[in-house]
Amino acid sequence: MTYIDDWYYYAVAVIDPASIHWFLALLTETYHVDTNGSDLFKKTFSDFLGIHARYLLKFSGSIFFYSVSEYNIGKKNFSLISDANHLEQEKYDIRAAIETSL
Repeated sequence: MTYIDDWYYYAVAVIDPASIHWFLALLTETYHVDTNGSDLFKKTFSDFLGIHARYLLKFSGSIFFYSVSEYNIGKKNFSLISDANHLEQEKYDIRAAIETSL
């Protein structure tokens, strides 16, 4: 089953897998959304990737790494698993998009 139809959103997902994990946990644990390919999941996942892509475009540091170890060091600056204050608006926007879809 295909969850992402857009190549750009696919690239965003590949660049930051930790944020995907953050989103899936939020969706299942907080909003109790089935992630097995429902239309609601596909819509919220697409919305999430669009929001995350916009924020990644604004980020001034590196977001692409050639190794997992480099990514693990750098992700604290842009990945949603981080508790960095500058990510709070993005997290708010993602929650608002999910709630709009419910």
